[in-house]
Amino acid sequence: MKRISVSVSVAVMLFAVTACDSGTGLSGAEEDGRTRLSVRDGYGEFGEYMVRINAMTTTSLTPEVAKSYGIVRSANSGLVNLVILKKSSDTAMDIPITGDVEVSATNLTGQMKSVKLREIVEGESVYYLAQVSIDDRETVHFDFDIRPADSNKNLPVRFSYQFYTR
Repeated sequence: MKRISVSVSVAVMLFAVTACDSGTGLSGAEEDGRTRLSVRDGYGEFGEYMVRINAMTTTSLTPEVAKSYGIVRSANSGLVNLVILKKSSDTAMDIPITGDVEVSATNLTGQMKSVKLREIVEGESVYYLAQVSIDDRETVHFDFDIRPADSNKNLPVRFSYQFYTR
C-alpha cells in the first residue's frame, strides 16, 4: 500500500464533510456476517477496536484538499474515508492504527464497482480512502475486510451510501 503524507487538518476536514445522509442502516446491525455501519453513526465497535467511516462526493472537497490527495474533483466520483482506532485505557483518545484493509463495492443492481483504495499516514493519523465512480442517487454497498496491524482478527464491515451528485 502506498503511504502519502497529508496534514491532520485535512483528515479532520474529510471526516467532517459529508454529502446528503442516506439514513440507512443501524450501527452494529449484522448483514451476511458483516457489521453494518449506518451513515448517521458512522462507527462500529469491535472489542478493543473501533471503525469510523464516512462518505462524500469528491466535489465536496476543496480544490486544495483534493490536490493534496491527488484526487480529481468530479460529480461522478465518490470518496469513502475509513479509520481504524484502538481503544486506549491510558488516554482519553483512541489511537489510530494501520491494518490490512480490502474493499469491494456493488450498487443496488449487484453491479461490481471498481474501487481505488489508498492508505494515508500523517504522523500519528492513519486513514484509508476508497474512491469509486458513481451516478446521481446511486447507492453503493462497500464491503470492507479490516485486519488491525496488531491483531489476527478480521473485522467484516458493510457501509452503504447513497450519493447525490446534483
